[in-house]
Amino acid sequence: MKHAAFVIRHPYVDAIPCLREPVEFLAKNGWRVDLYTMIDGAYSFPKFSSENVRLIPFNLTKWKTVHFLWRLATHCPQYRCIFAVPQWDLYYAGKVAGLLKIPLICLHDEIFTSKNATEFWRRREKDAHQKACATIELSEERADYVRRENELGPDHKIFVIPNAPAGTSERLKNFYYHEAFDIPRDKILLLHLGSTWSPKIRHLANLAKGWDGPYVLVFQCRAAHCILKDLQAKHVHCNRSVLPNSGLNRAVSSASIGIGLYDTDNIKGGDLMMGYASSKLGVYFRNGLPVIFTDQECFRFIERHGLGICVSDIRQIPAAADKIMARYDFYAKNVKAYFNEKLNFDLYTKPLVELLKSF
Repeated sequence: MKHAAFVIRHPYVDAIPCLREPVEFLAKNGWRVDLYTMIDGAYSFPKFSSENVRLIPFNLTKWKTVHFLWRLATHCPQYRCIFAVPQWDLYYAGKVAGLLKIPLICLHDEIFTSKNATEFWRRREKDAHQKACATIELSEERADYVRRENELGPDHKIFVIPNAPAGTSERLKNFYYHEAFDIPRDKILLLHLGSTWSPKIRHLANLAKGWDGPYVLVFQCRAAHCILKDLQAKHVHCNRSVLPNSGLNRAVSSASIGIGLYDTDNIKGGDLMMGYASSKLGVYFRNGLPVIFTDQECFRFIERHGLGICVSDIRQIPAAADKIMARYDFYAKNVKAYFNEKLNFDLYTKPLVELLKSF
């Protein structure tokens, strides 16, 4: 059995499709996978469906880093390949990979620029990335950007795999959130997945407290704590029960519309190319939900393909929801077809299979 290592510090590694799916894919195809990750009590313990995945916790203290490097380098049998995300992870994993001549693959989940990372770490990331044998990127646009910014040579392989779950789009109709919060079943749920740190999210929660129509806003948090808990009301609920991936699909399917809000006042370089890189979008579409997203160029394909509506102001969300609900079957049908044709992880595994065969 071949052994592979993934170095991903994010404690919510199993919640993000672009991180979870490659791990699951290797494990299901007979690889023994060691996942080096940070464990944070605020998040659920990462869970994977295969027994071939082993979690190895580490942290960033000086001696723990030394121990991590030693363990990565001395694993027996030697790893056939190492996957890592920028920046810290890629840099240190690259040191071991270079020393032992192990193929290094960059899982490029986040774009760092001089605005959101120090020049010191940008140089380290760039150097490590140039030594990797391949990159998994989340869209063609991001692939072109990172090849240019990190000065990757023409022979550097970049595989585009959208940030979306495996499997075909399917809505498992149920009343998970209705039952969890004692919401009447005739209420229509608008769901926001993920972090709630953005001021836009708090503004939305405040506005939703005053809603008097059929809509109820639900936040599915990524961590056990929720900064919006003081804003919970009749039309606003925050689910602090952290759900593993196996339970998330059922929960998402109990909503009718997915919400995605992004900061348009302080846009980072990577946000301009969010599009398919949005894990929210992939999960919503995987579960058959039309969406309401921030009006940015990278999300305007949503309206072009009849997948939902883009809004420039949070106050437009109820009206956008009205439009979607008036033609719900139209939007839901488009979402299902679009996901199955464009985003499903299973569509993009062939080049990954060929790469793994070479190790």
